[in-house]
Amino acid sequence: MNENSTKTTIRLLGNEYTITSNDTEEYIHRVAFYVDKMLTEIYGRNNRLSTNMAAVLASVNIADELFKTKEKAEETEKYSNEISSKFSEKERQIEELKKDNEIMRQEIQRLKIEIAKLEVRK
Repeated sequence: MNENSTKTTIRLLGNEYTITSNDTEEYIHRVAFYVDKMLTEIYGRNNRLSTNMAAVLASVNIADELFKTKEKAEETEKYSNEISSKFSEKERQIEELKKDNEIMRQEIQRLKIEIAKLEVRK
């Protein structure tokens, strides 16, 4: 057993299990509560199911949620990367516009000086 491991006793469908984990006791209890809730819902819909069958169905449902969550996370990451890329492009465009603006400002200043020189010659 790892020195950071913790033994935690949980209840699933009224049965106690001791789990050794590197996670906190609080986390293990939250996970166990979720699994117990899923088992209770499945078992409650059909109490003729064996505990093993309810566990298998709960496992499939939890795996389904996991896959859908991972898929959604991947989509979100892809969207985030697209937005980040667009943001970077807009930043680049802003920098280009700032440079163009500075060139125009300098040109305006040069033309004002030129106009002033021409007015003095009149």
